[in-house]
Amino acid sequence: MRTGLVAFALAFVFAPSVHAQRLEWHEDWRRANGWDAGVSAVGFAGALTIALAVNDEEPGWTAMGPVDRAMLATMTPPAERRRRLSLTSDFLMIGAAALGPVFVEPFVAWRDHEGFAGQLAVVTVRSFAVASLLLTTLKYGLRRRRPPCDHEGPPEPCRESDANRSFPSGHASTTFTAAALSCTAHRHAPIYGERRIGGAIACATLTTIATTTSLLRLFARRHHVSDVIVGALIGLAAGWILPLFASYGGLDGTRR
Repeated sequence: MRTGLVAFALAFVFAPSVHAQRLEWHEDWRRANGWDAGVSAVGFAGALTIALAVNDEEPGWTAMGPVDRAMLATMTPPAERRRRLSLTSDFLMIGAAALGPVFVEPFVAWRDHEGFAGQLAVVTVRSFAVASLLLTTLKYGLRRRRPPCDHEGPPEPCRESDANRSFPSGHASTTFTAAALSCTAHRHAPIYGERRIGGAIACATLTTIATTTSLLRLFARRHHVSDVIVGALIGLAAGWILPLFASYGGLDGTRR
């Protein structure tokens, strides 16, 4: 984690000297228009509307698969350790977005080419909007009960305000969206330099953070295994497949 932060800092500081006038939005890539603004607005507004309108006080799904049961059969950490693991995953989730596609990469690109940075920002906002809508729809539509907190007695659920929002994992979705956005952007454009080492480090670091965050959610007993897997798939779809075909020209799009 510390190595990744150092790499991001170095790429940020030396960005102006390593990539003067390299970035460009290629002709065969789709430029942002009103449809992207509409999709982003619908995504965020829809997610907010569902969260405010749907009553999730009663669970809609309590069943567990064999893999979920096997995970819960392992040793459960004490409550205080689970709280620390959960808090760590919160910080990692916020850091993944801030260090990659939300703040650092658009700003580094802006120092070289404002137009490219603007297109990159639209891609990022659209992906997070779509991921948010999918995530919220599933969470409030299925209302899956989170893993039980106490395995010494009867399996009672955690008494929390979000006890019925286990599926899918929002932390896994958010971090894998950030990682996929970063990896896809660096695959198509040399944001951190022509040698691509900075982009490779950024992609690997964010992928590691996303994987670590997902594991922490399991160890903290905040999610079932299936919650994390589906959350990661949503993130990969929103951060990789959507930008690839909606912005970068698909599998045959230009890559530098």
